[in-house]
Amino acid sequence: MKEIIVIGLGTRDRPQMLRRALESLGELHVPDQVEVELIVCENGNENAIYEAVEDARTRLSFELHFLREQTLGIAFMRNRILKEAIRRDATFLAFFDDDEVVNRDWLLNLFKTQLIYEADVVQGHLEQHFETEVSDLVRKNFPGSFSKKTGDQLDVAYTGNVLFSLRLVKEADLLFDSRLSMTGGSDSLFFMELYDLGAKIVFCKEAVATETIPASRASIEWLLSRSYRNGYVKYLIDLELNGKEAAWKNGLRYLWRSIKTVMIVKGMNVEKTSLGGFSRWKRYQLALGTFDAMRKKPFSEYQSTHGA
Repeated sequence: MKEIIVIGLGTRDRPQMLRRALESLGELHVPDQVEVELIVCENGNENAIYEAVEDARTRLSFELHFLREQTLGIAFMRNRILKEAIRRDATFLAFFDDDEVVNRDWLLNLFKTQLIYEADVVQGHLEQHFETEVSDLVRKNFPGSFSKKTGDQLDVAYTGNVLFSLRLVKEADLLFDSRLSMTGGSDSLFFMELYDLGAKIVFCKEAVATETIPASRASIEWLLSRSYRNGYVKYLIDLELNGKEAAWKNGLRYLWRSIKTVMIVKGMNVEKTSLGGFSRWKRYQLALGTFDAMRKKPFSEYQSTHGA
């Protein structure tokens, strides 16, 4: 019996990006003795992507299933795909994002790496394609680039480019935490929990997904807002994994280390475009995000989308 790999592709009101993502699957090399199925899940207006989905259905060599998740939030969408993959008796689930395109050997390399290293989770390599000219500071600090090599072990993974076995997921009845649907971070928490359950997570440099970065994200200001989000989410994940007392201790310790940085940034108006200034502002935003999470200030990253 062939093993089943389900590819999960979640989207929300980005038909042009989704079309490019689907087109990249048209020449996908499928591993031997493996059956591939694709699940596209819309978390917004399904009418906007209907044409792209139906066009892909006629061109792809594997079956495409379309779902609509009405509850707004990225974790709800991921869980809808996850539950459907399990219902279809899939052995593995592979995710990539609707603003990414994958190379033709993407799935082949993920699966080969899984076999060679007997991994439960394989994290692929993420590259960026900027729609506008950006500074070296933005390019070098943009999230998603990895300097690791194939086979290196990790303690966390992300749904932007990943393949994982559903065995431990089913045994633990694990889902993406819906409380993080609007803040982000449900994927990192999911894979941290898998790691704590004994999952082996490895990196694959050859499994490449290329992310399209629109102008609205290609800036220092966006990178700093991302740092704020990372601080906020880091505290929430720490709270979930280690409890309130440990999360508060870790948060206060981090804030104390950041006090001098915060004072320098606010008091000296350090230039954000310099390497040293950007690093200080980044640490300040991380600290601010942590502090706001600790005092339960509302935050939502996923109320709006970037790109079309």
